[in-house]
Amino acid sequence: MTLKRPLAAAALAVAIAMPATQAVADDQHRIYLNASAGWQKFDHKLGVDKAATYGLGFEYRMLPRWAAELGYQKGSVSNRNAPGSNDFKDYRLDGIHYFAGPRETWNPYLAAGVGRIDFGSYDDTRLNVGGGVRYNVSNMISLRGDLREFYRVDEDQFDTVVSVGVSLVFARTPSRAEPEPAPRPAPAPAPAPEPAPEPVVETPPPTPATPPPPRTIETFTLAIQFPTNSSVIDNRYDGELRRVADFLAENPGTSVEVAGHSDNIGDPNYNQFLSQRRAEAVANRLVDVLGVDAGRVSARGYGEAEPIASNDTAAGRAQNRRVEARIQAP
Repeated sequence: MTLKRPLAAAALAVAIAMPATQAVADDQHRIYLNASAGWQKFDHKLGVDKAATYGLGFEYRMLPRWAAELGYQKGSVSNRNAPGSNDFKDYRLDGIHYFAGPRETWNPYLAAGVGRIDFGSYDDTRLNVGGGVRYNVSNMISLRGDLREFYRVDEDQFDTVVSVGVSLVFARTPSRAEPEPAPRPAPAPAPAPEPAPEPVVETPPPTPATPPPPRTIETFTLAIQFPTNSSVIDNRYDGELRRVADFLAENPGTSVEVAGHSDNIGDPNYNQFLSQRRAEAVANRLVDVLGVDAGRVSARGYGEAEPIASNDTAAGRAQNRRVEARIQAP
């Protein structure tokens, strides 16, 4: 079997694999420039040794859990039963499904695609399936490990590639067209003047007094450390949260606002978003694990708006990345 148009077939496969409709939870598309190095083991029938490979990839993550990647790899392989070596190049188009959102620290994925490998005097269509994991080091840099199994269609042979790499991440917000304003109606002719009516004095009905906002009577700064770009919290901090739960139990009528804060490194909107998620993670643990009434717990992310130390030093930024439990009373 020979595929005459492998890249066109890949584009069709990616389009079929991706869902036609999917809610976009993250309004930023991401573009990854992927550089990799790896090791390739060819089918023993090909008569060549294992080979080191180097590659570049351009990946477009158009949905939070779906991406397409255009990849290129090259290397040189020695002949097993004859002197000399052969350079080879590999071009492919892959569809990628992630199992976590782009803001999560760990992003495992599955991938499949089609491409062409060229040895100079010999070339072949290759299908591939595999997977790997992406680790977000920061907003701009991520690491990736990948394992693929390739099927060479013309020769009915299988190859294996293992690679690791580093990626530069670029994010953009898709533009949204502004609706055109509705045309203004033509002005109506002015009515003939009428005698002004006698003024009527009305007494406005009494309005109920607005209750004053709750006041903060106690603040606990919680010693909770989150992984980079993550809002995951486990049971190691339950002792710290128990102080808050016990205080609420001893003081009926009080409530708690879990306040998340960040330093000023990175995009302010993302910092506010991440501080909100971390505040919600702490609040959920107070309710779900420590049994605090959900009606007495709220969460709010303040981002970088309320620093308690200078963001000009690493020590100051560490103090600003905090979670507080603000005990409130009516």
